[in-house]
Amino acid sequence: MPDQALSIAVRAANLPSDRWLFINGLSGLTSFMAREGINDPEQAFQAFFDAAKHFHNLESDYNGKSFTDYLREKAAAKARRFNVAFPGVGDVVQEKIGSIDFAEQRRRIEPVDLCG
Repeated sequence: MPDQALSIAVRAANLPSDRWLFINGLSGLTSFMAREGINDPEQAFQAFFDAAKHFHNLESDYNGKSFTDYLREKAAAKARRFNVAFPGVGDVVQEKIGSIDFAEQRRRIEPVDLCG
């Protein structure tokens, strides 16, 4: 039997659409606006950013990740999931991100009741 080339399936980039990002991606912001009673979107963006930064910087005492580190790590992991390069991430980090089992991570996420 002649040598045959291996065929390895590669997942094409599956980038989220603008529609998905700008409708579904604003869920946290709109929940924050409702909770805080903020009806001005620009004020809400800034307040949400400031509150998220404060929260993650407090969490850094436990997990060692600042707000900036947290966002970069999450963005790099998403870039890997979408099969796109992420600026400033070296080969070692890209390899580490590539080893993440996203299916397992999704199974570990517990549902959160935002209405309760």
